[in-house]
Amino acid sequence: YTNVTYLRSIYNALTPDGKIVFQLGLGSSHEDPADDMTKMKRRAELIRILDVVGYEEVHLYSESHCEFGDPWTFLVAEKKR
Repeated sequence: YTNVTYLRSIYNALTPDGKIVFQLGLGSSHEDPADDMTKMKRRAELIRILDVVGYEEVHLYSESHCEFGDPWTFLVAEKKR
């Protein structure tokens, strides 16, 4: 998910009020260091790229009811507010 060309093509394919959801995997704990300082640095890079590409809203959320054993993280990006 860190290829700018790929993420820009998704952005361009969406309608003006389009949204996209990414499944990012295992959630981090409130005790974990910032994503860009851990093995989760790709998550931080994805968020940075989504901003550069033009998404106006980016929301991360964790869900603990997916039955993956641990909370799972998802990201929703919206073209406009």
